[in-house]
Amino acid sequence: MKSIKNRPFIFSTLIIISIYILNKLPLSKLFIASGLNEVNSNFIENSVINTLVFIGIYIIAINQKIKIWFFGRFVHVLYYLPLLIYLFVFSGGFNVIKDINSSSIDTLLLFAYETFTSAILEEWLFRGLILGLFLIKYNKSKSEILKAVFFSSLIFGSIHFLNFCCQTGASFKGVTNQIYATTCIGFMYGAVYLKTKNLFILTLIHFLSNFAIGIEDLEITEVEKIVSIAPSLLENIVTEIFRIVIFGVPFMIGMITINKMSHNEIKLLTKSQTNR
Repeated sequence: MKSIKNRPFIFSTLIIISIYILNKLPLSKLFIASGLNEVNSNFIENSVINTLVFIGIYIIAINQKIKIWFFGRFVHVLYYLPLLIYLFVFSGGFNVIKDINSSSIDTLLLFAYETFTSAILEEWLFRGLILGLFLIKYNKSKSEILKAVFFSSLIFGSIHFLNFCCQTGASFKGVTNQIYATTCIGFMYGAVYLKTKNLFILTLIHFLSNFAIGIEDLEITEVEKIVSIAPSLLENIVTEIFRIVIFGVPFMIGMITINKMSHNEIKLLTKSQTNR
């Protein structure tokens, strides 16, 4: 296991493949058979699998002595500000909560729980375990730490390739946009994590972001659907340029955050990764 751990790309790939296989287990059929509808059954299935995977990640981290900081520096509030800005500017789903049908509260609660377990899983996996794996190899300077954060965020973004086969109606443009955006956002999350040593706050922000984005796709509101008009070529070009710039900002924020790490912070980080 030690030789694999020293090859973080291989180790990370094996973990992700294992999670993908586990997600293929048809647990939802058991819940449907018990009388739940398909949507609620899928939420419960995902929550159960997320919990099992989280336990597995925790065991691996403990067994391999990979340092994960859960409750860290709450005083560094300003480092969370960019994450909160992206949450409130780009996740407008909270506006539809007032329009939710009262008969769909159970679906909303199950979706919230499934989203929360997903956020815990993703933060422990990518910022905790996988970034921790790369920090074992890259931890002695700002440039090495930057490599560790970049590689872990690249893996975080690259798993969205799976949407080609798992997401209904997925297009090449849509998936590549997801990969670019999540890589940049993941880089900012990783940098803020190393600066604040607080995975708990990142998990909460991640949960709120995914919940706000996903709630609009639940189709449990009374809001009338608006038929969109296909944009022109010029509008498409402008939109893509805006997307590249707006999601490039988190990457730059991550770069600045890592650059602001002091010599003592790097020294302590190096010590935490070598004294295992």
